[in-house]
Amino acid sequence: MTQKPNATTHIQLSQISKAYPNGVQALRDINLQIAQGEIFGIIGRSGAGKSTLLRLFNRLENADSGEIIIHGEHTRH
Repeated sequence: MTQKPNATTHIQLSQISKAYPNGVQALRDINLQIAQGEIFGIIGRSGAGKSTLLRLFNRLENADSGEIIIHGEHTRH
């Protein structure tokens, strides 16, 4: 079920998955909400998907499934 962003949600990821052509599953079913002005960090081991997640935020790559909403706008459009 996809959640609607509320008035304070700046970035929302719903069930984001991303696999690369070589079969590596970089992200699987990621859900995240970041409020405007909120400070957060992304930590994890090498190959955990941190860089892939940031590339999705910046639209340098597209997710295979799920949706990303930034400032209330869907990033696939």
